[in-house]
Order: sequence, then C-alpha cells, then structure tokens
Amino acid sequence: MASTSVFVENAANEVANEAVFAGDEKANELLASARRHIYHWPRFFEGFTADLTFTMDGQVYQGHFRASESRRIEVKWEQEFDNRWMRFQLEELLSHREAPERSKIASKTGCEMGDYDPIYGQKIIFVGDKMGSFYRIRDEKIMQIGRSYGNTTFIINIDSHHNFGTPGRPAYAAADYTAFYWAKDSGRLTKTETYRDAYEMIGGIALPAERRVSIAQDLSQESLSIRQLKFRNFELLTSPSI
Repeated sequence: MASTSVFVENAANEVANEAVFAGDEKANELLASARRHIYHWPRFFEGFTADLTFTMDGQVYQGHFRASESRRIEVKWEQEFDNRWMRFQLEELLSHREAPERSKIASKTGCEMGDYDPIYGQKIIFVGDKMGSFYRIRDEKIMQIGRSYGNTTFIINIDSHHNFGTPGRPAYAAADYTAFYWAKDSGRLTKTETYRDAYEMIGGIALPAERRVSIAQDLSQESLSIRQLKFRNFELLTSPSI
C-alpha cells in the first residue's frame, strides 16, 4: 500500500495556512465544549496492528494493517489493487481518533453563530474559512458538518454516536452518518454516502472494528457501491515501529 498521504497531510496543511479570526465568544465556547467531548486516543498512544479485510462490490481483499499514527500507516495486501480510496478512509478514520496535538487537523479560527435547527442544533460558522465550513452542535455533540471545495458542496448528518466516556464525562465518536454532495454550479445532488462505524475495546482503547459504506452516485444508470473495512486480531503496539 502506497505511503503517500491522501488525507491527513492535506488537511493539516490547510489548517496550518489558514487565516485565524477571533470569532464570537459564545460560538467559540460551544465549539470548544463539543471538542472536549470527542473521543480521542491518549496523546502517547502508540498504535496497533490487525488483520484487515476490504470488501468492495463483492470483491474481497485481505491484508495486514500496522500503524503507529495516521501518518504512518502500512498495509501488506495479499494482492495488488487500486487502494487510494482505502488509504483515504484509513487516514480519515485514524486522524479523527488521534489526539488533536498529533493529527493537527482541527481548525484554529474562531466561529460565529448561525441559525438553529430543532433536530441538528445550533449552527456555528468558521470565520474566514475559504471552504465555508460549519458545524451544527446539540447536546455537546457535533451533529452536522458542512463544507465546500472546488465545485462540490457537502453536508454530513451524524445521526448516532458511540459514547466511550465515563458517567458524567462522555466521549463521543460518530456511529451512523450520511454525506450528501451537490454540484455548486447547478445545485444538483451528485452523490450520497452512508457510513456505519463500529469499534472494539482493546486494552481500554476503542479501536476501529468495522466501517461500512454505501455510495450512490448520479450516473447514467442505477449504481450502488457497497464497501466494508473490517479489522480483527488486534494487537497494541508498545513502541512506534513503522
């Protein structure tokens, strides 16, 4: 599997080069509170290994996964295939569980208040963000994410969360969520993706056990692509080794 980053480095570079604005105190505190309740691995978590099965539209690929962090992922596959989509998913999955000090993908600019939705909550808009990013937050959870890039606008609705925290100190990770994509120039819906993420507790750490994705695209014929990443036979690393 190629070692070139396809997600985390790009995301970190965007954050490193963004303009930072003060924003609104109330909106900033709402975001800070939600971020405090996201489930992250400990800062010095050293990674894990696992057997990894990737299934895409009935085709099954077997490999062995090893990573000390989202920037140091290695998968040895039993057969070669175009694994760019897979690489993106692995980097995205790990970087959102890493301590923010390690992933460095969280925006540092301030926020301002938007409107309120009774289902998905209060909208907060990232000031000066060139992608027009926003969240909706309710009950200290991030419930909706919106962003634009190029000719594409997307919104993600997060409809259920895992809670890996303790009583009085919740720590949330998205469980079931849907991403909707539109073409900005026409407003046409171009793609919908549904995600289901499952975890397994290993040594007190919630590790990714399964990601299931269904993708429907605006193509000339009916099309639904179903994909699954499945991890098993976990082993925690005791020192960075890749």
